[in-house]
Amino acid sequence: MGKRLIRINGTQIRLSLPQLTGLEATIVLLNGSTFHGTIGTLKDDCCQFKDFRNHPHSVQINQIAEIVTDNVSFY
Repeated sequence: MGKRLIRINGTQIRLSLPQLTGLEATIVLLNGSTFHGTIGTLKDDCCQFKDFRNHPHSVQINQIAEIVTDNVSFY
């Protein structure tokens, strides 16, 4: 089984965040910083997520360049 990367950027970020809640993802910021963890809730134009050391983070949605997730493919 392979994996396929799903890249969400631009105006699609705000529309896709409710469906991404609870998924493992990499968040890339406009300044080039990256965070890897589990996406939590969307609150007041902020994306809440936890990294794998269970530290909570909050990022303004307008500071996110893209969100990258892995999907398992069946071929």
